[in-house]
Amino acid sequence: MNIAIVDTCVPFFKGAAEHFSEALRLQLAARGHNALPVRIPFRTEPAEQVLDHLLACRLLTLPRIERVIALRFPAYCVPHPNKVVWLASQFRPGKEDDAIRQVVINADSLYLAQARRVFTSSQVISEQLQKVNGIASEVLHAPLARTEHFFCSGYGDYFLCPEWVAGDQRLALVVDAIKYVKSGVRLVMIPSCMNENERARLFAEALGCIYTPYDEDSCGDVTLEAYHSRKPVITCRDSGEVTILVRHGETGLVVEPQPAAIAEAMDELFNDRDRAAKMGNAGYELMMASGINWDNAIEKLLA
Repeated sequence: MNIAIVDTCVPFFKGAAEHFSEALRLQLAARGHNALPVRIPFRTEPAEQVLDHLLACRLLTLPRIERVIALRFPAYCVPHPNKVVWLASQFRPGKEDDAIRQVVINADSLYLAQARRVFTSSQVISEQLQKVNGIASEVLHAPLARTEHFFCSGYGDYFLCPEWVAGDQRLALVVDAIKYVKSGVRLVMIPSCMNENERARLFAEALGCIYTPYDEDSCGDVTLEAYHSRKPVITCRDSGEVTILVRHGETGLVVEPQPAAIAEAMDELFNDRDRAAKMGNAGYELMMASGINWDNAIEKLLA
């Protein structure tokens, strides 16, 4: 099948979204499809540029393309009779641009409704689409862009805490927890820019992972990295979509967003490595049973 992966881009910049789009292309190609990336430059400042890019997408034609998989606004406004949307977030201009904001909402309502199917990466986004735009959608959690690096080589004496936002106050929450631990457990924090093989090695040897974002609208790559490494995850009750996969006492521990509570969870798993291992394996099984893998994603996108 000839497939176009239509997405927005900032020229000469590659972030997580661009890496994910490329992973999708490779997964489609591995299954015998001709996958063409179509990346549309998109600027949000000045705000009027948003309307220009929206118009450009509406004027774009894609000859010889049998299926369009559109990812972000305004890419999913591209006209095509066989288009599906996989939405990771909804774009909204600032509140000071009320008129443009309303145009974007109206465009979502009109052009998302023209898609054969609309998938979102979280229940939060699906609920927003239904509430604001009246658009029904199916949650299709995004798999990790690459999984082959991750493995398990045991359960050591440290919890891994990857940085997800530099300077995020929730990282301070985790660091403060060390003051309250009573066992010999350690905390290892790693930057998001770390070499992928080294990152995977640290996950492989860790006792578990700590991931405590606030009201996250996805399961989070950190959670998936931990489960691909068969490690339990400690998170907080207010961490949002993350708690769909982190089930208290089953695949990890869900605690109050307090340093002492996080410390208690760390000690609990440090003192029972067998239980930590069972939780980590259960996390992997839940992730796969929930369809958070490329085989399931590709099957749904091409159905």
